[in-house]
Amino acid sequence: MTGYLHVKDVLDLVDAGSVAVPPQRVRSLPPVPVSARLDEALGVLRSARAHLARAVDDGGTTVGVVTMEDLTEAFVGTVRDATHAPGVAARPAGGDVPSGT
Repeated sequence: MTGYLHVKDVLDLVDAGSVAVPPQRVRSLPPVPVSARLDEALGVLRSARAHLARAVDDGGTTVGVVTMEDLTEAFVGTVRDATHAPGVAARPAGGDVPSGT
């Protein structure tokens, strides 16, 4: 796993009809040891200005992906938003509406 793409970094490629993503648009995933304390893991993400990181074991092997949301929820508990509400879909302008409408 070498990195990830953020939608805002490639929207212009869609508009231009491009098929290939230039390698410089791929964001790196900073490594966070699985043994890292919560504050250390958050520090890695903050210093890298990233929302995603690679969870690595003692040998440096990637064993998973950690998100800023995962770490925040581990610290403060579940963060309720539109993605957590059952049967509700977010609408870009105008609030939430029940799914299927």
